[in-house]
Amino acid sequence: MRTYKIQDYLLITQHKPTETKTTIRKNTHFTVMSSAPRNHTSPRWENQQTFRNIVTHEEQERARRQGREVPFLESRLEMLNRHLLDTNHQLRAKLDELHVLQRRYEELRRVNGELMTTRRRLERRNGELSLENDMLRGLSRGGRR
Repeated sequence: MRTYKIQDYLLITQHKPTETKTTIRKNTHFTVMSSAPRNHTSPRWENQQTFRNIVTHEEQERARRQGREVPFLESRLEMLNRHLLDTNHQLRAKLDELHVLQRRYEELRRVNGELMTTRRRLERRNGELSLENDMLRGLSRGGRR
């Protein structure tokens, strides 16, 4: 990041260009901190282009020598923190979904157990009725074979 002295700034602002030229940049990438889907193969805090110098390089060096925190590095940690918070939020949401599904599974398992018990009882009753039916049919025919 280039730093300008006040004299340089005054010279720049006083300079009147003879020709106005507009530059439009296409396909430029600006990283916005949001909850959008992440590119997990290349996390933002590893990408050098993501970060701008918040303070001049000299001030960063001075802060390093004095043992203070450097805002340039701080922003990288903030990016990592944001990513971890997002991931934590997603994992908590998944855990909540998992707990709901587990409760649903237990409920369905209980209902299924009840249905299986009812089915076994009905099969047993059906067998009894079938035998009774066969015996009654035999009695109703008597010896008329």
